[in-house]
Amino acid sequence: MNTNSLSASELSAWFPSLGKLGTAFFQALESIRSRNRKLLVLACGIAFLPLVLRAETSALATAKVRYEQQRAAVQAADAAERKAFFDRYITTLHAMRAKAQGAGDLGGALEIYTEQERVTQAQTPPIGRGGSPELEKVYVALRENLRQLEMKSAGSMTRLAGQFDTELEALQKSLTKAGQRDQAQAVQAERKALAKPTSFTASTTATAQPANDATQTDAKAAYLKNLPVVPPGKLLWRIGKVDGDWHEFALASRKFKNFQDDADYTIGVSSPEKDWPYFQPGPVDAWAGKRKHEYAVNFTVTPLQAASAVTLNLYVLAVLQSFPPHLQISLNGVAREIALKKNKKVRGLGDADLGIPCVERASFPAGTLKAGKNRLTILNPDGSIFVYDALELVMASAP
Repeated sequence: MNTNSLSASELSAWFPSLGKLGTAFFQALESIRSRNRKLLVLACGIAFLPLVLRAETSALATAKVRYEQQRAAVQAADAAERKAFFDRYITTLHAMRAKAQGAGDLGGALEIYTEQERVTQAQTPPIGRGGSPELEKVYVALRENLRQLEMKSAGSMTRLAGQFDTELEALQKSLTKAGQRDQAQAVQAERKALAKPTSFTASTTATAQPANDATQTDAKAAYLKNLPVVPPGKLLWRIGKVDGDWHEFALASRKFKNFQDDADYTIGVSSPEKDWPYFQPGPVDAWAGKRKHEYAVNFTVTPLQAASAVTLNLYVLAVLQSFPPHLQISLNGVAREIALKKNKKVRGLGDADLGIPCVERASFPAGTLKAGKNRLTILNPDGSIFVYDALELVMASAP
């Protein structure tokens, strides 16, 4: 390009992104061009450099905006599909309830009505208490639909992240070749942030959450500070140590894939490090067989101990962010339920230390214990894994 023969308006036409400011700039340059051509070349170089830098910076910003828009689209599609699943579930419950009422089945109608009201108000996955076979069937279908949807959405998020990283890699190389170190480092930082493990979280899940503004460290400190005080005379048994740590249990070296059998623990015979895994899976966990998992504790009490009411203290360190379980606790056939709260940052067993520790309780009246042999079971019927700190059975009064 012969800059000596171009007018200010012609020069501006070569760089339309400059607009009116560029036209004014070239008009100023035109006035000195005839006197100092070298100055013109230098001035043009200085003027264009910010434009190049701005273009590269704009490329990063544009890519980030596009990526976030694509993620939002996946979340919106997920929310729409989840709503459709719940709508169909509620419609099915309506039809089942009408059928039960028409048949004069009051118990069945009330069972369906209770689940219908809960899901309508909370929009959370059903508890699935093992009711009638017909209700269990539609319940299982919904849970499977939600599981498949989460897998699909998570896959979409992973694919988008890969595409975004490829785009950033090309931009980083371009900036590095151009000698623009600061901009290249900014892109590199963006790629490092992208490489951190993330997980898709359905936008419509409304299960109760623990306080998310507290850091995990603060939550753990509060947990340890407020642990229940159990007098030695009231403690029937304890599995594990109430210390905010899970490493005393079986499979604590993170060899969770070695998991085979559910715990069947006998007080005085079994040991935590060999016989009680640090986690308990559920039917959502494909690696654990996609089935319900029940852990059991067998123990013996004296006639005096059997006369007391008792409470199970369940010390939980972490609950997976998706599908928190509704545990079914049974002591000699007397049933209780504990709904665990999901932890926002826990995406898998590798995040066991990122949970919000808590103490959950299940109380049983006097007469539940029997002199001699007793059995307590903990069933995960519908959710995913949670991580133990300890569990203990405490009498209401010392014998």
